[in-house]
Parts: sequence; C-alpha cells; structure tokens
Amino acid sequence: KTGEHIEKVREMEDAILARDKIIHELRLRLPTTTILDSDKLISDVMTRPDDFSRLAAVRAAQSTIDSLQARIIQKEESIRKYQEMLKEARDDLNKQTRQHEEEIQLLNEQLQNKRDLDFIRFKEFVERGGNPALFQGSPSSFEVARLRELEENVAVQENTIAHLNEKLREARREAETWKARLTQKMEQFKHDRENVKTSYEKIVNELNREIELHRSQLQDQQVKLGQMNDYENAQKYSPNKATKNLTTGANQREQPSLKEEKRQEFIRALADIRSDMVKIAEGNLKAMNEEDKQNLSIQALITNKTAQLQEIIDDYEGQIQNLKRELKTQKALAQQYTDQATDARGKLAQNEKKLTKLHQQNAALSDNAQRRMTGQQLQQGQVGEDTIESLRRQVRLLEDKLRKTKTAERPMDETRDDRTKRTVESFQQQITDLDTHKKELLKFNQQLKDELSKVRLRNEELQKINTFLKAENESLRNGESPRSTSSGGIRRIGESGRSTYELEKMIALMKKRIDHLQAENQTLKSDLDRQRATNDSNRAFFTQATESTKEIEHMGQTNSRLQKEVALLREQVAQLQMKALPPSPSSSNNGFH
Repeated sequence: KTGEHIEKVREMEDAILARDKIIHELRLRLPTTTILDSDKLISDVMTRPDDFSRLAAVRAAQSTIDSLQARIIQKEESIRKYQEMLKEARDDLNKQTRQHEEEIQLLNEQLQNKRDLDFIRFKEFVERGGNPALFQGSPSSFEVARLRELEENVAVQENTIAHLNEKLREARREAETWKARLTQKMEQFKHDRENVKTSYEKIVNELNREIELHRSQLQDQQVKLGQMNDYENAQKYSPNKATKNLTTGANQREQPSLKEEKRQEFIRALADIRSDMVKIAEGNLKAMNEEDKQNLSIQALITNKTAQLQEIIDDYEGQIQNLKRELKTQKALAQQYTDQATDARGKLAQNEKKLTKLHQQNAALSDNAQRRMTGQQLQQGQVGEDTIESLRRQVRLLEDKLRKTKTAERPMDETRDDRTKRTVESFQQQITDLDTHKKELLKFNQQLKDELSKVRLRNEELQKINTFLKAENESLRNGESPRSTSSGGIRRIGESGRSTYELEKMIALMKKRIDHLQAENQTLKSDLDRQRATNDSNRAFFTQATESTKEIEHMGQTNSRLQKEVALLREQVAQLQMKALPPSPSSSNNGFH
C-alpha cells in the first residue's frame, strides 16, 4: 500500500508540473487581441446593472487566478529550499564517511603498535632468561568459562547482524525495482504530456479561428449597419414604396422574439455549465478526503516502523554496555592474577637464593670441622689403638655422610636436567605459538582490510539511496554493520587452560569488535534521526503538493469556464448591439435579418 501511495504522489507531482507548463504555454500563445476584446467585453458588461452576478464571478475568478499564481511561485521557492537541504545532507554524509575512515585507520595503527610493543616485551623477557610459560599468569576455570560465554554472545550478535544485513539487501533490491518502475512511469508521463500538449494546441488554434470568425462577422455587421442607415436616409424622400416598408416592419417585429429565444437558450446552457461545475467540485472533495486518509495511513506506518527500529537499537546498545562492563571486570581480574604471579615469582627467587646460601654455609662448616680434627690428631701423635679405632669409626661415619650427600645431590641434578629440558620444550612451544600468533595477526589484518572495503561500499550505497529519500517514505529499513569475523581458537597450555597473555589478546580483540559494533549503532542512530527529519519534510512537501494540485485543477476548470463565458458574452454583446439598432419606418428587404 505504501508503494502505491508513493507512486500516486509521484504521479500527482508530475501532473502538477505538466499542468503548470501547459498553462504557461497557453498564456504565452494567446494573442493580445483576444485579451483586449475580452477586456472590452468585460468593461461593457460591468457598465450594465443586469449582469452584476456575472461581474462578481469574473472578479472572483481573476482573484483566484492571481492567488494561485502567487502560491505556485511559493511552491517553486520551497522546492528550491528542499533541494538545498538535500545537498547539505549529502555533504554531511560525505564528511562523516571521511571521518569514519580516518578513525578506522587510526585504530588500526594503534592496534599494530600495541602488538609490536607486546612482542618486543616478550622477546626481551625470553632473552633475559625468563620462562615463557610464566610471562603471564594462568587464568582460573571461572575466567575461562566466562570468556567462553562472552564468545558465544559475540557469535549470537554476529548471526543477528548477518540476518539484518540480509534484510537490508532485500530492501535495496526492492528500491531498485521501484526505481525501474519510476523510470517507466516517467517515460509514460512524457508520452502522455506530448499528447496533451498537441491536443491543447489544437484547442487553442480552434479558439483563435472562432475569434477571427466572430471578429469578421462583427465587421460585416457594422458594414451592413452603415448601409442600412444610408438606405433609411435615402428612403425618407421616397414615400411611394409602402408595401416594402410594411414587410420590413414585420420582419423587425419578429426579430425581438427570435432574440429572446436565443437568450433563453444561453441561460439554459449557463445553468448546465454551473451544474457540471458543482459535480466537479463534489468529486474534488471526495478525492481530497481519500488522499487525507491515505496520508494518515502512511504516517501511522512510518511511526510504527521507526518505533520498532528504535527498540532494536536500544536493545543492542544495552547488550554492548553489558559486554563492556564484563570485559572491564575480566581485565581487572587478569591484572590481579598477573600481579599475584609476579609476587609469587619474586618470593620463589628469594627462597632459592636463601637455599643456595644455606648449602654453601653447610659445606664450609663441614670443611672447617674436618681440618680441626686432622690438625689435632697430628699434634697429639700416636695415642694408641683406641684413638685409631675411634678415628676409623669417624672416617666411616664421614664416608657414610659423604655417600648420603652424594645420593641426595643426584636427584637434585636430575631435577635440574629435567627443568632445563622443560625450559627448552617451553621455548620451542613458545616459538610455535609466536608463529601462530603471527599468522593470526596477518589474518586479522586481512579481515580489517575486508571490513574497510565493506564500509566503503556501504557508504557508497547510502549515498545512492539518499538521492531517492525525497520520493521514498518507506525506504527506511533496518541495517547493521558488516558481519565481523569470528574469533579464532585459543591455545591451551597443559591442564591450566589458556594463558593470561592469550586472554588479554582475546579481550583486546573482543573490545575492538564491540567498539566497532557500538560505532555502527551510533551511525545507524544518526541515520535514523536524519531519515525521520527527511520523512517529516517529505510529508509536509507531499501535503503542499496535493493542495497545489487541487488548486491548479480548480484553476484549469476556472479558465475553461471563463473561456466559455467570454464566448457567451461576445455573442450576447453582438445580440445587444443588434437589438440597440433604431427601427426604421421605411427599409427595403435586402436580405439583412
């Protein structure tokens, strides 16, 4: 129904323009002589008291024609204003697209710089001899579950955005079909306009021929009137022709009755014309009521659609705000875990230093004790077999202690070897992770380029659609940003889940995508406000256009009625001139009746 209403409004606008052109051409083509004759006839009628009602009708018609001309000029000025407003809206749209492109480029540069800094920090940490697995704290199971939930929410939003994009594409295809129909209607209107133009030219030519014919008849009658006066003057001196005078007198007595019959016929024709005009006015009132109903239905449909779109936009904004808050909390938790991990690493390093110091002190004390014992034995000399036996026991005890210390040091060496092996394996694993991270970065860069191209295409399509905003009241459809890329898989390390470094990377990616969705929602909101303003202006313009069409139709009807009345007035003036001739007492029958 809205499409039919839009098509009717376009046809009415085209009809208004065509009628304006035709009326202007008819005014230019009317000769000045007809205007002068009509002015003379109107002045003659104005002098007569019997035709006061007709004089009032002529004055009312002239005033309506002047007011309609003034309103047509006002409509043309309003059309020029609307064109200027449309040009300003296009300039604003181009400026906004340039700003969006600059912001996207700046965000890409910031993201690339941040990734380079993170990679350099990680490389420096590895070169200093740090463990890559301890570069960031490990997340908890609650964090991993929450992050998965956020990923699912993002996937759901991407699916909804894809569905909305499908709807937008359907709306664009429908707009293309309407555009094709508009071109067909315009071509058909041009053809009809040419036909109407030729018909009006024929009518004007016929009217000109009739005017010339009446003018020639009037001149002939004036010549015959002069001849009649000369003949009467000549007959005053010849009283011998009484029979001819009687016949001319009878003919002159019959002429008033004939003229009275013609006058009655003219009055009946005027009554018929007035009844036809009343019927036309009733038809115009019915058409006006129907158009008002159609405009009200269009307005209600537009308000419903705008309310639905506003509700959808508000829902998306609420979801984005919730996701932003959750991301902030997750980032704070990740920062807290990293701080705890750094504190634990510092404490572990201090404990290792204390343990090495204790081992060194123990070894030094054992060496000092053995030196003292050997020195005392050398000073005392041979003290007997008991002392030798005691020394042997001490040697055996020391050998046992030495054996125990060796067996205790062996697992420590083995743990050190295992630790070095694990470190080498972690280095290799980190190198593979860096390769995958590099591939993901390249893939993400390509995705950003694709999104930028999609945004540019969308801006071009919006520029094309904006040119038809004046004629399309129902082109407002729901549109969202292009579908963002799905988040990649996140690596697991052992049984602890994802690392904090990878969590931060995923949080940054999700934050950027959510910011992108928020920016798209803001642009759609601004586009919706602009569409509302344009629809309001189009609605006001359509109401003015309907009023101007009605007024121009009334003006055309008034012009046709005035042309008929002018022709009738000419005939009546000719009859009145014939009636005003003085009756001659003696006139010959020369065929002049």
